Amino acid sequence: MKPLDLVQTHLLFHGPLPPAPLDGILLGRLPDIAQPDALSGVKGTLPLHFGEKPDPRLIPALIGLASEAGSYEGGAAVLQILNGVAHAMTEEQLEQLLDTAAGNGQIRGSVLGNRQIVQMKWNGPQGERAEAAWNKWDQPEEAGSLGTVTSD
Repeated sequence: MKPLDLVQTHLLFHGPLPPAPLDGILLGRLPDIAQPDALSGVKGTLPLHFGEKPDPRLIPALIGLASEAGSYEGGAAVLQILNGVAHAMTEEQLEQLLDTAAGNGQIRGSVLGNRQIVQMKWNGPQGERAEAAWNKWDQPEEAGSLGTVTSD
């Protein structure tokens, strides 16, 4: 079975996950569908595949995968899936994701990852806490060194 078969054919991640032990099996397969190009054949947008109310356990599991991303493509692939469920994220989860992404150079230093992050800004929560998290994300990494003059 290919990772794409899990999402496109069976739609097993649509809405609430099935009861145990299948829920654990599916959560264990998240790294498979979060691989670069694993969902390249998916027709339509990812929110259609996860439903209006995706299972709340998906978001923390995906944030965990983002923290473990070991390549630019891998980080972007996880963020692409997170964009599919961003409409269901809490502000706390968004804050956690942005902190995780900022701490992972494979995401923070990646054009691919940053494209997904920018998209998430419009798909995710929009409250005060989310705004503060975005303001923190938008700060230059070395803000303390700006304006500092060094002599040779």
